[in-house]
Amino acid sequence: MRRSDRNKPNYGDFSPSDADRKHHGLLNQGGTCYLNSVLQVLFMTKDFRDAVKRGTSEMTFIDPELKALFQDLEKYPAYTYRITKKLGIEMVHEQRDAAEFFERILEMTDSEAKQIFRGLLAHFVCCDKCGKESVQDQQFWYLPLSLGNNSAEVYRVEDGIEEFLRTLTFTEENQIYCDNCNAKTNCTEGNKVTYPPDVLTLLLKRFHFNLDTKSSTKNNRKVLIPFTLNNPESYQLYAVVEHSGELRNGHYVSIIQTDEDRWFCFNDEKVSRVQQQFKDGPIMSSTAYLLFYRKETSENQSSMKVDDSEVKATGQGTSKRLPTKNHPLTEEDGESAKSRIVTLV
Repeated sequence: MRRSDRNKPNYGDFSPSDADRKHHGLLNQGGTCYLNSVLQVLFMTKDFRDAVKRGTSEMTFIDPELKALFQDLEKYPAYTYRITKKLGIEMVHEQRDAAEFFERILEMTDSEAKQIFRGLLAHFVCCDKCGKESVQDQQFWYLPLSLGNNSAEVYRVEDGIEEFLRTLTFTEENQIYCDNCNAKTNCTEGNKVTYPPDVLTLLLKRFHFNLDTKSSTKNNRKVLIPFTLNNPESYQLYAVVEHSGELRNGHYVSIIQTDEDRWFCFNDEKVSRVQQQFKDGPIMSSTAYLLFYRKETSENQSSMKVDDSEVKATGQGTSKRLPTKNHPLTEEDGESAKSRIVTLV
Protein backbone atom coordinates (compact mmCIF):
# COMPACT_ATOMS: atom_id res chain seq x y z
CA MET A 1 0.00 0.00 0.00
CA ARG A 2 1.31 3.39 -0.92
CA ARG A 3 1.83 5.71 2.02
CA SER A 4 1.56 9.46 2.24
CA ASP A 5 4.73 11.54 2.41
CA ARG A 6 4.12 12.43 6.04
CA ASN A 7 4.22 8.75 6.99
CA LYS A 8 7.39 7.84 5.13
CA PRO A 9 10.28 6.65 7.32
CA ASN A 10 13.35 8.78 7.81
CA TYR A 11 16.28 7.31 5.89
CA GLY A 12 18.62 10.24 6.40
CA ASP A 13 18.86 13.57 4.66
CA PHE A 14 18.10 13.46 0.98
CA SER A 15 19.50 15.88 -1.55
CA PRO A 16 17.05 18.59 -2.67
CA SER A 17 16.81 17.23 -6.19
CA ASP A 18 16.16 13.72 -7.42
CA ALA A 19 18.97 11.33 -8.28
CA ASP A 20 21.13 11.57 -11.35
CA ARG A 21 19.23 10.69 -14.49
CA LYS A 22 21.05 7.38 -14.89
CA HIS A 23 19.08 5.93 -11.96
CA HIS A 24 15.37 5.33 -12.46
CA GLY A 25 12.52 4.05 -10.34
CA LEU A 26 9.76 1.48 -10.75
CA LEU A 27 6.12 2.48 -10.91
CA ASN A 28 3.89 1.07 -8.19
CA GLN A 29 0.86 -0.86 -9.44
CA GLY A 30 -0.98 -0.18 -6.20
CA GLY A 31 0.76 -2.26 -3.56
CA THR A 32 3.81 -3.65 -5.34
CA CYS A 33 6.48 -1.76 -3.40
CA TYR A 34 7.60 -5.14 -1.99
CA LEU A 35 8.41 -6.26 -5.54
CA ASN A 36 9.94 -2.95 -6.61
CA SER A 37 12.40 -2.92 -3.72
CA VAL A 38 13.72 -6.38 -4.57
CA LEU A 39 13.86 -5.77 -8.33
CA GLN A 40 15.92 -2.63 -7.78
CA VAL A 41 18.47 -4.59 -5.75
CA LEU A 42 18.69 -7.25 -8.46
CA PHE A 43 19.09 -4.59 -11.15
CA MET A 44 21.78 -2.77 -9.19
CA THR A 45 23.69 -6.03 -8.64
CA LYS A 46 25.96 -5.77 -11.69
CA ASP A 47 26.92 -9.44 -11.99
CA PHE A 48 23.27 -10.47 -11.86
CA ARG A 49 22.21 -7.77 -14.33
CA ASP A 50 24.95 -8.71 -16.79
CA ALA A 51 24.13 -12.43 -16.54
CA VAL A 52 20.46 -11.73 -17.28
CA LYS A 53 21.43 -9.62 -20.29
CA ARG A 54 23.63 -12.39 -21.69
CA GLY A 55 21.05 -15.08 -21.11
CA THR A 56 19.10 -16.88 -23.79
CA SER A 57 16.80 -18.70 -21.40
CA GLU A 58 13.69 -20.60 -22.29
CA MET A 59 10.36 -18.90 -21.77
CA THR A 60 9.75 -21.02 -18.68
CA PHE A 61 12.28 -18.85 -16.84
CA ILE A 62 11.72 -15.24 -15.79
CA ASP A 63 14.95 -14.03 -17.41
CA PRO A 64 13.31 -12.61 -20.58
CA GLU A 65 10.99 -10.46 -18.46
CA LEU A 66 13.88 -9.35 -16.25
CA LYS A 67 15.99 -8.55 -19.30
CA ALA A 68 13.26 -6.35 -20.78
CA LEU A 69 12.72 -4.62 -17.44
CA PHE A 70 16.43 -3.96 -16.96
CA GLN A 71 16.69 -2.49 -20.46
CA ASP A 72 13.83 -0.13 -19.62
CA LEU A 73 15.34 0.84 -16.26
CA GLU A 74 18.54 1.94 -17.96
CA LYS A 75 16.54 4.56 -19.88
CA TYR A 76 13.51 5.63 -17.84
CA PRO A 77 11.16 4.73 -14.95
CA ALA A 78 9.77 1.32 -15.75
CA TYR A 79 6.59 -0.70 -15.34
CA THR A 80 6.55 -4.19 -13.84
CA TYR A 81 3.46 -5.56 -15.59
CA ARG A 82 5.34 -8.37 -17.34
CA ILE A 83 7.04 -9.36 -14.10
CA THR A 84 3.83 -9.53 -12.05
CA LYS A 85 2.17 -11.54 -14.81
CA LYS A 86 5.07 -14.00 -14.93
CA LEU A 87 5.00 -14.35 -11.13
CA GLY A 88 1.25 -14.91 -11.18
CA ILE A 89 0.51 -11.82 -9.08
CA GLU A 90 -3.13 -10.88 -9.67
CA MET A 91 -3.94 -8.83 -6.57
CA VAL A 92 -1.51 -5.98 -7.22
CA HIS A 93 -3.11 -3.81 -4.52
CA GLU A 94 -2.33 -6.40 -1.85
CA GLN A 95 1.04 -5.99 -0.17
CA ARG A 96 3.18 -9.11 0.15
CA ASP A 97 6.49 -10.17 1.67
CA ALA A 98 9.58 -8.89 -0.18
CA ALA A 99 11.69 -11.86 0.97
CA GLU A 100 9.16 -14.32 -0.42
CA PHE A 101 9.31 -12.77 -3.87
CA PHE A 102 13.08 -12.34 -3.78
CA GLU A 103 13.27 -16.10 -3.33
CA ARG A 104 10.58 -16.79 -5.92
CA ILE A 105 12.34 -14.69 -8.57
CA LEU A 106 15.64 -16.48 -8.01
CA GLU A 107 13.93 -19.87 -8.18
CA MET A 108 12.55 -18.88 -11.60
CA THR A 109 15.86 -17.48 -12.86
CA ASP A 110 18.31 -19.38 -15.06
CA SER A 111 21.36 -20.89 -13.36
CA GLU A 112 24.03 -18.39 -14.49
CA ALA A 113 22.30 -15.43 -12.88
CA LYS A 114 20.89 -17.12 -9.77
CA GLN A 115 24.20 -18.69 -8.70
CA ILE A 116 25.45 -15.24 -7.64
CA PHE A 117 23.04 -15.33 -4.68
CA ARG A 118 23.16 -19.08 -4.12
CA GLY A 119 25.01 -20.55 -1.15
CA LEU A 120 25.27 -24.04 0.27
CA LEU A 121 24.54 -24.98 3.85
CA ALA A 122 25.36 -28.29 5.52
CA HIS A 123 23.16 -29.38 8.42
CA PHE A 124 25.01 -32.01 10.44
CA VAL A 125 24.23 -34.38 13.30
CA CYS A 126 27.20 -36.19 14.86
CA CYS A 127 27.04 -39.07 17.32
CA ASP A 128 29.39 -38.41 20.23
CA LYS A 129 29.74 -42.15 20.88
CA CYS A 130 30.71 -43.61 17.50
CA GLY A 131 31.60 -40.41 15.68
CA LYS A 132 29.31 -41.06 12.73
CA GLU A 133 28.18 -37.82 11.11
CA SER A 134 25.03 -37.39 9.07
CA VAL A 135 25.13 -34.41 6.73
CA GLN A 136 22.29 -32.92 4.72
CA ASP A 137 23.24 -30.32 2.12
CA GLN A 138 20.83 -27.63 1.04
CA GLN A 139 21.04 -24.45 -0.94
CA PHE A 140 20.00 -21.11 0.48
CA TRP A 141 19.17 -17.70 -0.93
CA TYR A 142 19.43 -15.99 2.45
CA LEU A 143 20.30 -16.78 6.04
CA PRO A 144 17.36 -16.12 8.40
CA LEU A 145 18.37 -14.36 11.62
CA SER A 146 15.98 -14.46 14.57
CA LEU A 147 15.68 -11.11 16.34
CA GLY A 148 14.45 -12.60 19.61
CA ASN A 149 12.38 -10.37 21.88
CA ASN A 150 11.07 -7.04 20.67
CA SER A 151 13.15 -5.33 23.33
CA ALA A 152 15.03 -2.09 23.76
CA GLU A 153 18.34 -3.94 23.69
CA VAL A 154 20.14 -3.49 20.38
CA TYR A 155 20.54 -6.63 18.27
CA ARG A 156 23.89 -7.23 16.56
CA VAL A 157 23.98 -8.89 13.15
CA GLU A 158 27.20 -10.73 14.01
CA ASP A 159 25.54 -12.25 17.08
CA GLY A 160 22.66 -13.44 14.92
CA ILE A 161 24.99 -15.19 12.49
CA GLU A 162 26.87 -16.82 15.33
CA GLU A 163 23.60 -18.04 16.85
CA PHE A 164 22.49 -19.47 13.49
CA LEU A 165 25.74 -21.43 13.18
CA ARG A 166 25.98 -22.44 16.85
CA THR A 167 26.53 -26.13 17.58
CA LEU A 168 23.96 -27.67 19.95
CA THR A 169 24.55 -30.64 22.26
CA PHE A 170 21.76 -33.12 23.04
CA THR A 171 22.13 -35.23 26.18
CA GLU A 172 20.04 -37.21 28.69
CA GLU A 173 16.33 -37.02 27.79
CA ASN A 174 17.18 -35.07 24.62
CA GLN A 175 19.44 -37.74 23.13
CA ILE A 176 19.07 -38.50 19.41
CA TYR A 177 18.77 -41.99 17.92
CA CYS A 178 21.92 -43.19 16.13
CA ASP A 179 21.43 -45.85 13.43
CA ASN A 180 25.03 -46.99 13.79
CA CYS A 181 24.79 -47.49 17.56
CA ASN A 182 21.19 -48.69 17.37
CA ALA A 183 20.41 -46.58 20.42
CA LYS A 184 19.83 -43.04 21.61
CA THR A 185 23.15 -41.30 22.25
CA ASN A 186 24.59 -37.90 23.03
CA CYS A 187 24.82 -35.95 19.79
CA THR A 188 25.90 -32.57 18.47
CA GLU A 189 23.92 -30.73 15.80
CA GLY A 190 24.51 -27.57 13.84
CA ASN A 191 24.85 -25.75 10.52
CA LYS A 192 27.94 -24.99 8.47
CA VAL A 193 28.17 -22.72 5.44
CA THR A 194 30.14 -24.85 3.00
CA TYR A 195 29.96 -22.45 0.07
CA PRO A 196 29.51 -18.75 0.84
CA PRO A 197 27.69 -17.04 -2.04
CA ASP A 198 29.09 -14.13 -4.00
CA VAL A 199 26.25 -12.05 -2.55
CA LEU A 200 25.35 -12.95 1.01
CA THR A 201 21.75 -12.04 1.85
CA LEU A 202 20.59 -11.87 5.46
CA LEU A 203 16.91 -11.92 6.44
CA LEU A 204 16.06 -10.18 9.70
CA LYS A 205 13.00 -12.11 10.89
CA ARG A 206 10.67 -9.26 11.81
CA PHE A 207 7.37 -10.95 10.95
CA HIS A 208 5.81 -13.70 13.04
CA PHE A 209 2.41 -15.37 12.87
CA ASN A 210 0.57 -15.45 16.18
CA LEU A 211 -1.41 -18.69 16.48
CA ASP A 212 -3.60 -17.27 19.24
CA THR A 213 -4.71 -14.13 17.40
CA LYS A 214 -4.39 -15.66 13.90
CA SER A 215 -2.54 -12.56 12.78
CA SER A 216 0.97 -11.42 11.94
CA THR A 217 3.02 -9.35 14.34
CA LYS A 218 6.13 -7.32 13.64
CA ASN A 219 9.35 -7.07 15.63
CA ASN A 220 10.68 -3.49 15.51
CA ARG A 221 13.81 -4.23 17.49
CA LYS A 222 16.76 -1.96 16.67
CA VAL A 223 19.52 -3.73 14.77
CA LEU A 224 23.18 -2.74 14.53
CA ILE A 225 24.28 -3.51 10.98
CA PRO A 226 28.01 -3.57 10.18
CA PHE A 227 29.20 -2.20 6.87
CA THR A 228 31.79 -4.99 6.57
CA LEU A 229 31.70 -8.66 7.52
CA ASN A 230 34.99 -10.56 7.85
CA ASN A 231 35.79 -14.26 8.35
CA PRO A 232 36.50 -16.18 6.33
CA GLU A 233 35.48 -14.09 3.37
CA SER A 234 35.28 -10.33 3.32
CA TYR A 235 31.79 -8.99 2.57
CA GLN A 236 30.72 -5.40 2.11
CA LEU A 237 27.20 -4.06 2.53
CA TYR A 238 25.77 -2.60 -0.67
CA ALA A 239 21.98 -2.75 -0.30
CA VAL A 240 19.26 -2.74 2.36
CA VAL A 241 15.55 -3.41 1.86
CA GLU A 242 13.58 -1.67 4.60
CA HIS A 243 10.00 -2.08 5.71
CA SER A 244 7.96 0.39 7.73
CA GLY A 245 4.47 -0.18 9.09
CA GLU A 246 2.72 -3.55 9.34
CA LEU A 247 3.12 -6.54 7.04
CA ARG A 248 -0.14 -5.98 5.14
CA ASN A 249 -0.25 -2.22 5.55
CA GLY A 250 3.24 -0.81 5.25
CA HIS A 251 5.83 0.28 2.74
CA TYR A 252 9.08 -1.09 1.31
CA VAL A 253 12.02 0.89 -0.04
CA SER A 254 15.55 -0.11 -0.95
CA ILE A 255 18.73 1.81 -0.19
CA ILE A 256 21.52 0.86 -2.57
CA GLN A 257 25.13 1.79 -3.16
CA THR A 258 25.95 2.58 -6.79
CA ASP A 259 29.13 1.97 -8.76
CA GLU A 260 30.05 5.59 -8.05
CA ASP A 261 30.16 4.79 -4.32
CA ARG A 262 27.02 6.84 -3.67
CA TRP A 263 23.90 5.73 -1.85
CA PHE A 264 20.38 6.18 -3.23
CA CYS A 265 16.93 5.52 -1.83
CA PHE A 266 14.68 3.76 -4.36
CA ASN A 267 11.12 4.51 -3.27
CA ASP A 268 8.98 3.15 -6.12
CA GLU A 269 9.26 5.68 -8.96
CA LYS A 270 11.09 8.23 -6.81
CA VAL A 271 14.89 7.97 -6.61
CA SER A 272 16.75 10.24 -4.22
CA ARG A 273 20.36 10.47 -3.23
CA VAL A 274 21.14 9.84 0.43
CA GLN A 275 23.63 12.37 1.72
CA GLN A 276 24.92 10.21 4.57
CA GLN A 277 27.50 7.65 3.46
CA PHE A 278 26.69 4.43 5.31
CA LYS A 279 30.27 3.21 5.21
CA ASP A 280 31.17 5.93 7.73
CA GLY A 281 30.00 3.55 10.43
CA PRO A 282 27.61 0.72 11.31
CA ILE A 283 23.91 1.30 10.70
CA MET A 284 21.30 1.38 13.47
CA SER A 285 17.88 0.50 12.11
CA SER A 286 14.48 -0.64 13.36
CA THR A 287 13.15 -1.09 9.82
CA ALA A 288 15.93 -2.99 7.98
CA TYR A 289 14.59 -6.30 6.66
CA LEU A 290 16.92 -7.70 3.98
CA LEU A 291 20.67 -7.05 4.00
CA PHE A 292 22.82 -7.63 0.93
CA TYR A 293 26.58 -8.09 1.26
CA ARG A 294 28.87 -8.39 -1.76
CA LYS A 295 31.94 -10.59 -1.46
CA GLU A 296 35.14 -8.64 -1.87
CA THR A 297 37.91 -10.13 -4.02
CA SER A 298 41.19 -8.82 -5.35
CA GLU A 299 39.43 -7.83 -8.55
CA ASN A 300 36.07 -7.12 -6.89
CA GLN A 301 34.47 -9.71 -9.13
CA SER A 302 32.55 -12.94 -8.65
CA SER A 303 34.96 -15.61 -7.42
CA MET A 304 32.89 -18.69 -6.69
CA LYS A 305 30.46 -20.66 -8.79
CA VAL A 306 28.20 -23.33 -7.33
CA ASP A 307 26.40 -25.90 -9.44
CA ASP A 308 24.37 -28.96 -8.60
CA SER A 309 27.33 -31.30 -9.20
CA GLU A 310 29.13 -29.74 -6.24
CA VAL A 311 26.35 -30.28 -3.72
CA LYS A 312 27.12 -33.95 -3.10
CA ALA A 313 30.75 -33.19 -2.30
CA THR A 314 30.12 -30.52 0.29
CA GLY A 315 29.25 -32.88 3.13
CA GLN A 316 32.88 -33.88 3.67
CA GLY A 317 34.33 -30.54 2.67
CA THR A 318 35.87 -27.91 4.90
CA SER A 319 33.28 -25.62 6.42
CA LYS A 320 33.64 -21.88 6.03
CA ARG A 321 32.34 -19.92 8.97
CA LEU A 322 30.75 -16.53 8.74
CA PRO A 323 31.57 -13.58 11.01
CA THR A 324 31.12 -13.86 14.77
CA LYS A 325 31.03 -11.40 17.61
CA ASN A 326 34.73 -12.06 18.19
CA HIS A 327 35.40 -9.88 15.18
CA PRO A 328 34.49 -6.24 15.89
CA LEU A 329 32.62 -3.92 13.60
CA THR A 330 35.65 -1.69 13.20
CA GLU A 331 39.33 -1.77 14.01
CA GLU A 332 38.83 1.03 16.48
CA ASP A 333 37.77 0.78 20.10
CA GLY A 334 34.10 0.54 21.03
CA GLU A 335 33.65 4.14 22.10
CA SER A 336 34.99 5.43 18.80
CA ALA A 337 32.72 3.06 16.90
CA LYS A 338 29.65 4.32 18.76
CA SER A 339 30.32 7.86 17.56
CA ARG A 340 30.21 6.69 13.96
CA ILE A 341 26.90 4.82 14.02
CA VAL A 342 24.44 5.89 11.32
CA THR A 343 20.86 5.76 12.57
CA LEU A 344 17.94 4.77 10.36
CA VAL A 345 14.53 5.15 11.96
